[in-house]
Amino acid sequence: MIGKIKKWTKKNNNSSLILTKNWDEEKLKKNNFDIDKIEKNFYLIAKEIERELSKKISFQKLEISINLIDSNEIKNLNKIYRNKDKSTDVLSFPSGNLDDNFISKIKILDLGDIFINLDILDSQAKTIESNKEMEIVFLFMHGSLHLIGYDHLTEIEAEEMYSRQREILAKTKIRKENI
Repeated sequence: MIGKIKKWTKKNNNSSLILTKNWDEEKLKKNNFDIDKIEKNFYLIAKEIERELSKKISFQKLEISINLIDSNEIKNLNKIYRNKDKSTDVLSFPSGNLDDNFISKIKILDLGDIFINLDILDSQAKTIESNKEMEIVFLFMHGSLHLIGYDHLTEIEAEEMYSRQREILAKTKIRKENI
Protein backbone atom coordinates (compact mmCIF):
# COMPACT_ATOMS: atom_id res chain seq x y z
CA MET A 1 0.00 0.00 0.00
CA ILE A 2 1.10 3.53 -0.63
CA GLY A 3 1.09 6.22 2.01
CA LYS A 4 0.33 6.25 5.66
CA ILE A 5 -2.94 5.46 7.35
CA LYS A 6 -4.62 8.56 8.71
CA LYS A 7 -8.08 9.13 10.09
CA TRP A 8 -10.14 12.22 9.94
CA THR A 9 -13.46 12.55 11.66
CA LYS A 10 -16.33 14.88 10.95
CA LYS A 11 -19.14 15.00 13.50
CA ASN A 12 -22.80 15.79 13.10
CA ASN A 13 -25.44 15.71 15.82
CA ASN A 14 -25.28 12.23 17.39
CA SER A 15 -23.25 10.59 14.67
CA SER A 16 -19.68 10.66 13.43
CA LEU A 17 -18.11 9.78 10.14
CA ILE A 18 -14.71 8.17 10.32
CA LEU A 19 -12.98 8.14 6.97
CA THR A 20 -9.70 6.26 7.13
CA LYS A 21 -7.41 7.28 4.33
CA ASN A 22 -4.48 5.32 3.03
CA TRP A 23 -2.59 7.24 0.38
CA ASP A 24 0.60 9.07 -0.37
CA GLU A 25 -0.26 12.77 -0.06
CA GLU A 26 3.07 13.85 -1.54
CA LYS A 27 2.42 11.79 -4.67
CA LEU A 28 -1.05 13.30 -4.96
CA LYS A 29 0.32 16.83 -4.58
CA LYS A 30 3.01 16.16 -7.23
CA ASN A 31 0.21 15.08 -9.57
CA ASN A 32 -1.67 18.32 -8.85
CA PHE A 33 -4.53 16.84 -6.85
CA ASP A 34 -6.33 19.27 -4.56
CA ILE A 35 -6.42 17.01 -1.49
CA ASP A 36 -8.61 19.39 0.54
CA LYS A 37 -11.29 19.44 -2.17
CA ILE A 38 -11.14 15.67 -2.58
CA GLU A 39 -11.53 15.12 1.18
CA LYS A 40 -14.38 17.65 1.34
CA ASN A 41 -16.24 15.86 -1.45
CA PHE A 42 -15.55 12.41 0.03
CA TYR A 43 -17.13 13.71 3.22
CA LEU A 44 -20.21 15.08 1.40
CA ILE A 45 -20.76 11.71 -0.27
CA ALA A 46 -20.19 9.80 2.97
CA LYS A 47 -22.82 12.02 4.63
CA GLU A 48 -25.35 10.94 2.00
CA ILE A 49 -24.46 7.29 2.59
CA GLU A 50 -24.81 7.88 6.34
CA ARG A 51 -28.25 9.49 5.87
CA GLU A 52 -29.47 6.58 3.78
CA LEU A 53 -28.23 3.99 6.27
CA SER A 54 -29.55 5.85 9.32
CA LYS A 55 -33.08 5.29 8.00
CA LYS A 56 -32.50 1.53 8.19
CA ILE A 57 -29.96 0.95 10.96
CA SER A 58 -29.13 2.60 14.29
CA PHE A 59 -25.45 3.43 14.80
CA GLN A 60 -23.29 6.12 16.38
CA LYS A 61 -20.30 6.03 14.07
CA LEU A 62 -19.87 5.13 10.43
CA GLU A 63 -16.43 4.13 9.19
CA ILE A 64 -15.19 3.76 5.62
CA SER A 65 -11.62 2.99 4.61
CA ILE A 66 -10.36 4.69 1.43
CA ASN A 67 -7.28 3.34 -0.30
CA LEU A 68 -5.70 5.02 -3.32
CA ILE A 69 -3.45 2.48 -5.02
CA ASP A 70 -1.78 1.76 -8.34
CA SER A 71 -2.78 -0.55 -11.20
CA ASN A 72 -0.59 -3.44 -10.05
CA GLU A 73 -2.04 -3.41 -6.56
CA ILE A 74 -5.65 -3.27 -7.75
CA LYS A 75 -4.98 -6.00 -10.31
CA ASN A 76 -3.62 -8.23 -7.51
CA LEU A 77 -6.69 -7.58 -5.34
CA ASN A 78 -9.00 -8.23 -8.29
CA LYS A 79 -7.25 -11.54 -9.01
CA ILE A 80 -7.21 -12.70 -5.38
CA TYR A 81 -10.74 -11.71 -4.38
CA ARG A 82 -12.70 -11.74 -7.65
CA ASN A 83 -10.66 -14.23 -9.70
CA LYS A 84 -10.26 -11.62 -12.45
CA ASP A 85 -6.69 -11.18 -13.71
CA LYS A 86 -7.05 -7.57 -14.82
CA SER A 87 -6.87 -4.06 -13.48
CA THR A 88 -10.02 -2.10 -12.69
CA ASP A 89 -10.92 1.41 -11.57
CA VAL A 90 -12.46 0.71 -8.16
CA LEU A 91 -13.00 -2.25 -5.83
CA SER A 92 -15.22 -2.33 -2.77
CA PHE A 93 -15.06 -4.86 0.01
CA PRO A 94 -18.02 -4.63 2.40
CA SER A 95 -17.35 -5.61 5.98
CA GLY A 96 -20.64 -7.49 6.02
CA ASN A 97 -21.69 -5.96 9.36
CA LEU A 98 -25.08 -4.55 8.37
CA ASP A 99 -26.75 -6.68 11.05
CA ASP A 100 -28.65 -4.29 13.37
CA ASN A 101 -28.17 -6.58 16.40
CA PHE A 102 -24.40 -6.57 15.92
CA ILE A 103 -24.26 -2.81 15.37
CA SER A 104 -26.41 -2.05 18.41
CA LYS A 105 -23.82 -3.75 20.60
CA ILE A 106 -20.79 -1.84 19.31
CA LYS A 107 -22.43 1.35 17.92
CA ILE A 108 -19.87 1.50 15.08
CA LEU A 109 -20.79 0.59 11.55
CA ASP A 110 -17.65 -0.33 9.64
CA LEU A 111 -18.88 -0.36 6.04
CA GLY A 112 -15.68 -1.73 4.57
CA ASP A 113 -12.85 -0.78 2.24
CA ILE A 114 -12.75 1.06 -1.07
CA PHE A 115 -9.70 0.76 -3.34
CA ILE A 116 -9.33 3.31 -6.14
CA ASN A 117 -6.83 2.91 -8.97
CA LEU A 118 -4.90 6.18 -9.27
CA ASP A 119 -3.16 5.16 -12.49
CA ILE A 120 -6.28 5.31 -14.66
CA LEU A 121 -7.87 8.52 -13.39
CA ASP A 122 -6.49 10.79 -16.12
CA SER A 123 -7.42 8.56 -19.05
CA GLN A 124 -10.82 7.64 -17.63
CA ALA A 125 -11.63 11.29 -16.87
CA LYS A 126 -10.69 12.34 -20.41
CA THR A 127 -12.93 9.62 -21.85
CA ILE A 128 -15.95 11.10 -20.08
CA GLU A 129 -14.84 14.72 -20.49
CA SER A 130 -14.28 15.24 -16.79
CA ASN A 131 -11.21 15.77 -14.60
CA LYS A 132 -9.25 13.44 -12.35
CA GLU A 133 -10.56 15.03 -9.13
CA MET A 134 -14.17 14.50 -10.23
CA GLU A 135 -13.34 10.96 -11.30
CA ILE A 136 -11.77 10.05 -7.94
CA VAL A 137 -14.80 11.48 -6.11
CA PHE A 138 -17.17 9.63 -8.45
CA LEU A 139 -15.31 6.34 -7.89
CA PHE A 140 -15.51 6.87 -4.12
CA MET A 141 -19.28 7.38 -4.44
CA HIS A 142 -19.62 4.33 -6.69
CA GLY A 143 -17.59 2.20 -4.28
CA SER A 144 -19.56 3.49 -1.28
CA LEU A 145 -22.83 2.47 -2.92
CA HIS A 146 -21.42 -1.03 -3.47
CA LEU A 147 -20.60 -1.16 0.26
CA ILE A 148 -24.26 -0.62 1.16
CA GLY A 149 -25.61 -3.18 -1.29
CA TYR A 150 -26.08 -1.44 -4.62
CA ASP A 151 -24.87 -3.26 -7.71
CA HIS A 152 -25.12 -3.13 -11.49
CA LEU A 153 -25.16 -6.78 -12.53
CA THR A 154 -28.63 -6.53 -14.07
CA GLU A 155 -30.31 -3.70 -15.97
CA ILE A 156 -32.70 -3.06 -13.07
CA GLU A 157 -29.88 -2.99 -10.50
CA ALA A 158 -27.80 -0.75 -12.75
CA GLU A 159 -30.61 1.78 -13.23
CA GLU A 160 -31.24 1.84 -9.47
CA MET A 161 -27.54 2.38 -8.70
CA TYR A 162 -26.98 4.97 -11.42
CA SER A 163 -30.12 6.81 -10.38
CA ARG A 164 -28.83 6.94 -6.79
CA GLN A 165 -25.47 8.25 -8.05
CA ARG A 166 -27.26 11.08 -9.89
CA GLU A 167 -29.29 11.88 -6.75
CA ILE A 168 -26.16 12.07 -4.60
CA LEU A 169 -24.39 14.34 -7.08
CA ALA A 170 -27.45 16.60 -7.26
CA LYS A 171 -27.86 16.71 -3.48
CA THR A 172 -24.21 17.41 -2.75
CA LYS A 173 -23.91 19.82 -5.70
CA ILE A 174 -20.65 18.15 -6.70
CA ARG A 175 -19.84 19.10 -10.29
CA LYS A 176 -16.64 18.85 -12.28
CA GLU A 177 -16.61 22.63 -12.57
CA ASN A 178 -16.47 22.92 -8.75
CA ILE A 179 -13.61 20.50 -8.24
